Amino acid sequence: MGWLQTARLAGSLLGALALGTLLFLAKDRFHQKDLAEKAARCESAAISASEPLKDCGSNVQARVMADRHSILCQAALLPELRPETRHDANQECDAGSRRLIAQLDARADEVIALTAELSQVREDTGAAIARAEARGRAEQTRRNNAQNVVAAQPRGPDGSITCDAACLRQLAN
Repeated sequence: MGWLQTARLAGSLLGALALGTLLFLAKDRFHQKDLAEKAARCESAAISASEPLKDCGSNVQARVMADRHSILCQAALLPELRPETRHDANQECDAGSRRLIAQLDARADEVIALTAELSQVREDTGAAIARAEARGRAEQTRRNNAQNVVAAQPRGPDGSITCDAACLRQLAN
């Protein structure tokens, strides 16, 4: 074997090696491109709440689903939205959050009941004050009438008042 044949053989081997390397690099490039496209689809699916996460890895799917559940649960925790989002809260929130929602609802019901009770107490107190004022006015009117009746009666020489039957009837009224 001459050096020319050895060079041809070496050239063929180097060419085959270069071709194999090029094929491997091309295949790797397409694989990397596919991974980048999957990552882009996963990112857009993670941003959108309605798209499925089929192109994402299992750990990314778990985190994105936890974030989605967290967002829905936080929306359900708003007191002004709670009746409309009760189902979401029961589905999306964990047990601790559901317990917190139940405690907040119980406290809100308690506040409503105490507010109604306080309103009733205020009404009752107002009525009692009105009755007491009316009794006081009536008593003062009777006292003033009695003083006027006594003052209108004739007095004796020693300053004593003589109250006959008509005077007693006026005092009784």
